[in-house]
Amino acid sequence: PAVLTSMVTNAEWTGRGVLARLLISVPDETVGYRTPGTEAVDPEVALEYSRRIEELVLDLAGVRVHQGPMGHTECRQVGWPHLSS
Repeated sequence: PAVLTSMVTNAEWTGRGVLARLLISVPDETVGYRTPGTEAVDPEVALEYSRRIEELVLDLAGVRVHQGPMGHTECRQVGWPHLSS
């Protein structure tokens, strides 16, 4: 934060458009505001979250996962039909 403050108040940086090209974010101070001893996330919720994130990543990569015979997992690249012309 001290460096950002000095950049914003420095006359050589202001008025040249440099600062306008930056996205400067200074989050609120959270030290001392955390709740100690919070409950753990329910294991079923964590598993469902992980499953959905994995599904999203594979979908973005164009990979389809199917449960094959005998419980084997089959993956195949299908491309991105929504991007084809």
